[in-house]
This record gives sequence, C-alpha cells and structure tokens, in this order.
Amino acid sequence: AYAPETHIITVTTPADTPAQVTLIGAISHRVIGHVVIPGAGVDSVEQPQWDPLTERFLVSVRETAATPTQPAYPNGEVAVIDPSAVALDKVLPLSQPCNPAGMAIGPDRDILLGCDNYSAVIMDKVTGAIDTTITQACCADEVWYNRADGRYYTANFGNLDGARPDPVVTVTNAETHRFITNIPIRGINGAPVSAFHAVAAGFADSHVYVPESDGVHVFVRVP
Repeated sequence: AYAPETHIITVTTPADTPAQVTLIGAISHRVIGHVVIPGAGVDSVEQPQWDPLTERFLVSVRETAATPTQPAYPNGEVAVIDPSAVALDKVLPLSQPCNPAGMAIGPDRDILLGCDNYSAVIMDKVTGAIDTTITQACCADEVWYNRADGRYYTANFGNLDGARPDPVVTVTNAETHRFITNIPIRGINGAPVSAFHAVAAGFADSHVYVPESDGVHVFVRVP
C-alpha cells in the first residue's frame, strides 16, 4: 500500500516471526521501520491499504492469539498503523466470524473485508462496527472498490451451490450496501474455476477483470 501524501510504502511480511509490516520511503528507498502485529500467526497478516480519511495504513489480519497487550481475536481484526509514529495505533476486532483476507477502502467510513471462510462484511473503519454482511456468496480473497461506478467487487472463490463449487464475483452497491448480482466465474469449457483469487474493476461501465489459468477474463456491464 502507498501513502501518496507522505510517500511511504507499507509491505506486509506475514511469514516473519513475529508477523509485521515494514514502512519504506518511496523516494529514499530506505526502510523507515517495522511494526509488529501482536498475536498474529504465520501467514495471518494479509492486505494493507492506505486510508486518506484517517491518514493511517489499515491491514487485514486473519486471526490473532492472546498477548500481554490484547485478548485473542479468533475472528480476525483490522490493524491500524500510524506511519508518522511507526507504531500500531489500534486494532479493530471482528465481532463475527470472518478471518479477513482482502480489504478495499470504500466511501465515507466504510471498508469492505473479504472473509476467508464466511460472507464478506462492510465495516466502519473508525468504530470497528460491522454495518453489513453480504450473505449472497461466501469465502473471498481479494476485494475491490471501483470509485467510478460506486460498487464493490468480491472474489468469492470458495462459494458453493450446495456441495458443488460455484465461484462468483459478488457485486454490491457501495453507497446503499445492497447486493446487485453474482458473476459466475467459469473457464472456456464452462466449468467452475475455483482457483481464481483476484478481481479488479474500473470505469463507469464496470469493466471487471478476473485472472484465471487461461488468461484474464473481462466482464462489462450490459446497459
């Protein structure tokens, strides 16, 4: 994640012990410092994002164990990093099952969290309250906010239709939090492709890009 105002890059290093994030000067190319995520296990620190509203880096963390400074958060948390202090500002624990992977900064005070084994949620990044659970699909990795069309896109690679794989990209109105549609993700042979984990979207007519094993599939909103 990149803070354009201060030219600071944040990189997560989830395989380190302890798990941490590293702050790097984008101009100097020098390491500014490291911030440890208390209680975070190996590979539990996920996607960082820069939030211009709070002027903090937000980092999704799948789950944490108890430490001397905080209780265990088995549902996961969002770690809030203060780049000026090079320190952990606070944590926002998830009040319901999620174990967040991807994160997207939405409008106002909203962030979208892609939950590893559950439906995606929209969180208030100031209070940590869960505003909405998007129940129409499950089990996401990367998520995206397209400012041009005001929509969230969630890569629900683990979604099921009963016991059968039914991978979809879930589209949600970011202003109203209302579900719009699920885009089925299928290969050129028509079979479900559960190996995809990423999604990106751009432009007012909602170009949606999904990388799969046979190339990048592009979807366009039909008027």
